[in-house]
Amino acid sequence: MKRAVSVVISLAVSGAALLAQGQTPPPAPATEATAPSSGKVIQRILVKVNGEPFKQTDFERQLIGAIKEKRPSVNDIQDLQRDPALVAIVQELTPDILVDTVDDLLLFQHGKELGYRFTDDRFRQMIDAFKKNNKLDDAQLKAALAEEGLTMDAWRDMAERTSIVQEVQREEIMLRAQPLDEDRRQYYAAHPNEFMTPATITLHEITVIVPGQAQNGRQVAVSAADLEEAKNKATAIRERILKGEEFGKVATEVSDSPTKATGGVLGEFKLDELDATMRDILDKLKVGEMTEPLRTPRGFQILKLDAKSTPQLQPFDKVRDAIAEKLYYQRLEVEQRKFLVKVRAQALIQWFDDGLKKAYEKRLQERLAEAK
Repeated sequence: MKRAVSVVISLAVSGAALLAQGQTPPPAPATEATAPSSGKVIQRILVKVNGEPFKQTDFERQLIGAIKEKRPSVNDIQDLQRDPALVAIVQELTPDILVDTVDDLLLFQHGKELGYRFTDDRFRQMIDAFKKNNKLDDAQLKAALAEEGLTMDAWRDMAERTSIVQEVQREEIMLRAQPLDEDRRQYYAAHPNEFMTPATITLHEITVIVPGQAQNGRQVAVSAADLEEAKNKATAIRERILKGEEFGKVATEVSDSPTKATGGVLGEFKLDELDATMRDILDKLKVGEMTEPLRTPRGFQILKLDAKSTPQLQPFDKVRDAIAEKLYYQRLEVEQRKFLVKVRAQALIQWFDDGLKKAYEKRLQERLAEAK
């Protein structure tokens, strides 16, 4: 049954693009790892990177893990047979899995060449931390691994590869991506608009609601008399303030808005986030001035401009860490791409499936193009 499943997945993967075009995929290739004594098939090899194989079961495990992020109900390869709709997801995920796998193999091999090691002591520390964080004993850990289709040896192998890949990334790539202080200052000087504080205004309000104007969030018809009455009330309120009464005191007394509890305080707003019409109205006010009664869906509103700020360039010391982070991630992508281009050029990558090879090469070229 396992062999049949592997063939199904092979066809789904290597022939995914052909299936999408209504063509028939080629038969699964015969290159496999076999037991020396019996000749019995153990693993099917998809690709070798500098002689190190990436096997069918490795691919299946990664594929299932990736599919589960989109379809949590998928638990094993058999689920792919039961749901033909998953072929499209396989087609989507396969190229990235292949590129990422080859890249990780190249990084892992490079790390081994440099002498990076993952010791048994380090693995035991990782196990102890995992058990502590997840409150597991040895039996529960073993059961959890079995549920994921892993043995302790397989888990150690995965941990070793991850650890060494991360070590290579840290020592060979990340350190080169760290920006110098001069780099930060140059970026700051060249991109001042990125570090400007926004223009803001601070407002108070008084609202007069037209009776029956809004019910359950819907507009309803109101009489012209009610509308005129509300407008006259708002105008009279504004006149009281113009004659010397304090805005907040009047708001507390007569406003129909919940902000009356705080004297009509609306708060601070970024100018560029306001509606253009409202921005034009407020832009004409000086600090301390009020608008005329403004028609709103609920009735009429009087706004008072309490404060206004203009854009200011933030000091370099306040934004230097943000600049460093931005430059770091920009350079990290560039440095990793340069590093992988170099190690790929020195690698022997041997494919045993033309469909997978084409999917890999196409996605790799797409990534390189996207990075330009």
